[in-house]
Amino acid sequence: MQEKKEDSYSNEEQKNKNIFLSFIKKHIVVLVLVLIIIGVFLYSMIRVNMLERAHEKQTDELISEYNVKIDSLTISNMKLTARVFTWAIRSEMIRENREEVYHFFSNFIKEPKVTNIQLIDPDSFEVMLSTDKKDEGVVVENKDLYDIDELFIKTDPASVKFINPVMGLDRKLGILVIKMDR
Repeated sequence: MQEKKEDSYSNEEQKNKNIFLSFIKKHIVVLVLVLIIIGVFLYSMIRVNMLERAHEKQTDELISEYNVKIDSLTISNMKLTARVFTWAIRSEMIRENREEVYHFFSNFIKEPKVTNIQLIDPDSFEVMLSTDKKDEGVVVENKDLYDIDELFIKTDPASVKFINPVMGLDRKLGILVIKMDR
């Protein structure tokens, strides 16, 4: 009895295989076309993904190049502005007009990205004037300030400092430090 069941099961299995094979043989052209369409679709999806990645990479490169150029232009413009600002501070320091210097500071700090302005005494390295009142009277321990004779730019990832001496007729009147966010 079991042999009959196994034989009938294997006969049914063989019939199913034969039906499947005959279906494939009758519809081989359709199946090949479906497989070709699936292949073309997969190829086009892979190609589109590759093109999207290449486009994203190119866009990122252009954006980073643009940001570098903008940073360079911003620093260049701020360098020129710091020089002119130092001249204005110099003229008021020679006249011993600290109120006008502080007025310049309070107006200049309103510029975009400018976060702090300090005027440092070149002899004691004490902050004489600052837009942040907590800094006034504090001695600056920065070794970069000791030998400044011309505009010096100190950069870090978050900010840029423009350090410029305020020169009088025969001596340094102060050291101007302008801190700007990137």
